[in-house]
Amino acid sequence: MSRKVELLAPAGNREAFVAAVENGADAVYIGGQKFSARQYAANFDTEEMEWAVEYAHLRGARVYLAMNTLLDDREIEQALEYLKKPVEMGIDALIVQDPGFASAVRQVYPGIDLHASTQMTIYNIEGVRALEKEGFKRVILARELSLCRIEEICRNTNIEIEVFVHGALCVSYSGQCLMSSMIGGRSGNRGKCAQPCRQRYDFINIETGYLEGDGREKAARKYLLSPRDQCTVGFLDRIVATGVRSLKIEGRMKSPEYVAVVTGIYRKYLDRALEAGDGGYSVDEKDLEILAQIFNRGGFNRGYFFGKTGKDMMCFEKPKNWGIYLGEAISYRSDAHLLKVRLANPISIGDGVEVWTNEDESPGNIITEIRVNGRRTDRAEKGQTAEIGSLSIAGKIPSGCKVYKTSDKNFLDQARKSYEDKSRRKTALHGFIEITEGERTVLRVSDDLGNSAVAVGDMEAETAVTRPISESRVVEQLSKTGNTPFYFSKIDVKITGNPALPVSEINSLRRKALGSLEREIIDCYRRDGRGYRKCGGKDTGSGNSGSNTARAEQSSDPERIYNAAESFGIRDYRSGRVAGISVYFAQIPENIEFAKIKAARVHIPFKYVLDRARAEKTLFAVKGSGAEAFIRLPHITSGNYDRLIREKLAGIAEIGFDGLTLGNIGTLEAVKEILGTGVSDTGGQVSGSKKFKLSADYTLNAFNGRTVGWLRRSGFDTVTLSTELNLDQIERLKLHDLPGIEAMVYGRVAVMTSEYCPAGCICGGASTGRKCAGCSPGRKGLRDRTNAVFPVVTDNMDCRSSIYNSATLLVPELCGRLKKSGVELFRLDFLFEDAETVYDVTAMYSDVLKYGDEALEKYAPLVERLRAGGFTRGHYFRGV
Repeated sequence: MSRKVELLAPAGNREAFVAAVENGADAVYIGGQKFSARQYAANFDTEEMEWAVEYAHLRGARVYLAMNTLLDDREIEQALEYLKKPVEMGIDALIVQDPGFASAVRQVYPGIDLHASTQMTIYNIEGVRALEKEGFKRVILARELSLCRIEEICRNTNIEIEVFVHGALCVSYSGQCLMSSMIGGRSGNRGKCAQPCRQRYDFINIETGYLEGDGREKAARKYLLSPRDQCTVGFLDRIVATGVRSLKIEGRMKSPEYVAVVTGIYRKYLDRALEAGDGGYSVDEKDLEILAQIFNRGGFNRGYFFGKTGKDMMCFEKPKNWGIYLGEAISYRSDAHLLKVRLANPISIGDGVEVWTNEDESPGNIITEIRVNGRRTDRAEKGQTAEIGSLSIAGKIPSGCKVYKTSDKNFLDQARKSYEDKSRRKTALHGFIEITEGERTVLRVSDDLGNSAVAVGDMEAETAVTRPISESRVVEQLSKTGNTPFYFSKIDVKITGNPALPVSEINSLRRKALGSLEREIIDCYRRDGRGYRKCGGKDTGSGNSGSNTARAEQSSDPERIYNAAESFGIRDYRSGRVAGISVYFAQIPENIEFAKIKAARVHIPFKYVLDRARAEKTLFAVKGSGAEAFIRLPHITSGNYDRLIREKLAGIAEIGFDGLTLGNIGTLEAVKEILGTGVSDTGGQVSGSKKFKLSADYTLNAFNGRTVGWLRRSGFDTVTLSTELNLDQIERLKLHDLPGIEAMVYGRVAVMTSEYCPAGCICGGASTGRKCAGCSPGRKGLRDRTNAVFPVVTDNMDCRSSIYNSATLLVPELCGRLKKSGVELFRLDFLFEDAETVYDVTAMYSDVLKYGDEALEKYAPLVERLRAGGFTRGHYFRGV
């Protein structure tokens, strides 16, 4: 394969950045001190960022800045100001999650390339095309895609596609996880995820409280949401063959040694894959061992590249680094802190070990003593019985405990050496030197990208008396580039006459020429105030170097940037309904009578309308109640849902439904194609004389006015605000200028949507090659250490699961304030509620909207009953 494929490595600090570049990364992604999805990494201040950009560009590498969090309206203005210096210093691209921020960047800095973060949850070709229209240069796909799906996307788009190939996996679709946010206010969408997926859970029957699973021990107190890390080093050729442009290593929170090891090994095998083409390649067992030693969680998985693998993807035992297996404890001498082990792998002084004494304790530390046959040694080999010691290995350690080597001093030393010697990676130069008797010497140097510099000597070459300067001597001296980021791949020497020239003059010329070239390269990559390259378009191999096909109007006028309603021409549009109730069903209660629901809209799950007769009956009942009838599509439609939507949606729409609720921008684009209609001036789909309304679900993360405007412009009539906004932020949105706004005020928020199904893996035994039986009757949930229970709802249509918050959002007292802020639709989400509860809750919220907080007195018993089941006020007061 001759096609260039980028290896993209992470860096959370300066050392890790050098480690990435020196070990062969084509590009490195970093975060600044603000607006990064890894807020707990060291990250880069302005001075360090400028150093990093220069360091990379001098060595032929690129730098991408991640500003991949959701931003509120005030923060967008701050982020644009913050971005000014990184743009001017020459970052190569910007990784973003927030569509509103992206639209602002396109207006202020049209020359900078935009990469869509995996946090945007793009999993189909329609989503990629939508972002291509918006001027994105690259899309980082959701991790949940197979090789076939990735290939289909690459084949049908002109923009670059990036995929993750190594490192930690989120159990939820990225951008769709609110678990950390709802539990403790640390939002993954704001770069502060507390990783509740790495905590212990019981899997229980919610109704009985009893454990579920294939045997009691398999469901109790396990890390049921913790995936193994992904490793694809053995099939990079197949990933490259899909047509992807960039292979991404996860790990901005990882150590420099980790970055060095993983980047170096992936560089090695990506090169082999590109050279071998269809011929394939093999991976050395030693390299697999090194990858496991530097970090693994009970081994690796292959991600979703070959489909779902169920429990084979997960690590239920421990969520942190295992290292490699060292052996079982034979005995422990507490007086000497010596643990006897028959070694399955070698151990050396300075290595780290951990002893698995029980589920909660794993004593261990750096080994300071090794004895074999009673004699001290620095190293013990595989197969030997050794006593290993550290003062931190203490307590009761029974025989049979598993012992793991969590770090290898030799590997770490080698990793550090790879980046502490900063002269490893150099840019190739062509040199041409002219030495003419009686004239000053001229040295010209240039790289493969067209950067060049000229240095002229300080003295004229004299006539040689005994020994004239030789070509070999000139080449020898010019080749001494030392710690500079350059080496000469070719040096042409032209000597005229019989000149003599001191070696010091040649050395001086080399230093001046290389210094000038450094400045030339650095300046070439700098950008002007609009984000365009100052050098007119030179690049290291990725990006459009200043062109941007964004549809958004390019303007630096603050009024045009920050007033989203004016910018998108929607000020005069009104939804036609004021302060209405919008009811969402995840599953419809038995014997529900829609006439008793006081709602302006009712949203019916798509699976309930697949049967036409059932759809017509449901539609008749909903419309008979005076409400609009909407079909609610799943947040994620990948798989069978996509097929069914394409086969049945047009027919279902024709029978009289008023609209659709969609949770993903790709689904919106697919719906447009299916219905064969365009977007009207005020949003929605126009089919003949009937307007088919579209509603954006909260999974589209409308966190600011610009995103609301973008969604409206894309075709949505109604937009549900992000459930992570607080009241102050909502009031600052100026919603009276952004009509069709909906806010959730009751129900359980979906905190995860996942291709992994806890029910299938624990109850149904789902794994590679096994049929899942997890969609059995009964309500199931995950119980955490505080006894909070998070319901797990399975969907056998695509073997996908949704995990809901343990507490029900209940804020009737806030409806008045939300109404004053401009919210028009008040969303009630029903999951397990029976019909009577649905009637009572809708009546309460309806009366509160009509009569104000005084109406709550009448519903005090209902509120007390609802609160007794566990309630939350969400983020309305705390925010994220």
